[in-house]
Amino acid sequence: MTIISASPIHTKPRNNNATPVHEKFENYDDCTGTGTGTGSDSDSSQEVYRQRHIGMRDQRFASIALDEASKSTLLMQHGCIAVLNGKIIAKGYNNIRCHSKDGLLNFRKCCSAHAEICVLHKICINDLPKKIVQKLVLYIVRRSRSGDMAESAPCLHCTMRMKKLNIKAIVFSNSDGELEKRRMNEYNSNKITYGGKRVIEPTFYIR
Repeated sequence: MTIISASPIHTKPRNNNATPVHEKFENYDDCTGTGTGTGSDSDSSQEVYRQRHIGMRDQRFASIALDEASKSTLLMQHGCIAVLNGKIIAKGYNNIRCHSKDGLLNFRKCCSAHAEICVLHKICINDLPKKIVQKLVLYIVRRSRSGDMAESAPCLHCTMRMKKLNIKAIVFSNSDGELEKRRMNEYNSNKITYGGKRVIEPTFYIR
């Protein structure tokens, strides 16, 4: 596993009887579910968490995610990085890949790979211990045509995948180009992206 950092991460010996992270996604095709929104939350504690926990480090990592987004060849450019204790574990951006053996990408369910899914895929390939995965913070940013940050709240599909891995928290750019931070277990989304709609409701676009 390659960690983008000057210092190594020390972990306890793994339990050989533990279920590998990548096995969580075998035969996992369910893309349905319900949510309360795309990250907006009326709960006051969530608002306090968002306002007080965006610091210079978050801004720096979001900038790196923005650079990743610039590598995408798709119309909407999204970038994502996974961070553990100030160290970048994985980077990714949305692309046209539609299948992977671990089940994270399923051509029957998606038209492209979202940036978050690309990062989760790398995490699964590296087979990180669950204790490490549960401490990860994902930074998710969309790059506008002018090069600024734009709305990039995770969709329903990505939210379900991140929750299944018990990701600790996410930081994403909102419609105002600002960063928001959410604990993953308190974040919900009912957003289905344009590509997802093309798969779920194909007749809607064939006219």
